[in-house]
Amino acid sequence: MLYRDKFRWPGVAQFLRDDHGSATIEFVLWVPIFVVILVAATDATVLYLHHTEMWNVSRDVARRVAVGDMTEADAVNAVGNEMFLYSRAYTVWTSDPADLDVQIMIQTSVRDASVFGFFEPVLDRYLTAMVTMRREPI
Repeated sequence: MLYRDKFRWPGVAQFLRDDHGSATIEFVLWVPIFVVILVAATDATVLYLHHTEMWNVSRDVARRVAVGDMTEADAVNAVGNEMFLYSRAYTVWTSDPADLDVQIMIQTSVRDASVFGFFEPVLDRYLTAMVTMRREPI
C-alpha cells in the first residue's frame, strides 16, 4: 500500500475514466472507408454516364448516315460536336462509304473518361461503343 501511494500520479485515474474524444477514434477509423466508397461510387457513375452517352451518340450518328442525312466524313464532325462535354480525348472510326453496313465506333480511354481513375487498374484500358446499321436504299 505504501508503495502505491508513494508513486501515485495525479490525474491518471481521472484520465482513464474520461470518455471525451472517444468518437474521434471511431471517426478516424470509419471516414477513410466512407471516402473510398464515395470515390468509387462517383467514378462508377461518371464512367457509366460517359459510356451511355458514347452509345447514344454512335447510335444517332450511325442512323443519320444509314438514312443518308450525312456522309461518313460528316459523321466524325457530328460525333465531335455531340461528345464535346464528355471526353477530352476520343477516337472515331467509320465504315467505308461503299460498304452495305454503316459502322460507327467511338473509343476513349478509361483515364480520360473517369474523374478519379479508381477503376483504371480493374477495367480494360478503353471504353468502346460500336454500332452497326444496315444502309437504307436511297
